[in-house]
Amino acid sequence: MPSVRVPIVVWEDHAGFYTARVIAGSDVAATDKSAAAAADQLKRYLEWSARRDGWRPPWSLEEPRLEFIDVSVR
Repeated sequence: MPSVRVPIVVWEDHAGFYTARVIAGSDVAATDKSAAAAADQLKRYLEWSARRDGWRPPWSLEEPRLEFIDVSVR
């Protein structure tokens, strides 16, 4: 099976759990007790989905880049 890079975002909620979500083209997300576990759970789902449905180009991102944004929260 060919490799495909799927951009995801991972964040921690107020309860200490982590959510990993595909950035574009899908509403798929996974939640776990660590960032790595949430990302791994999402990876396993995407691999399973690709085997089940065959290859479907999920989206097109032109020149993606990683960006950090600091926000103030009250």
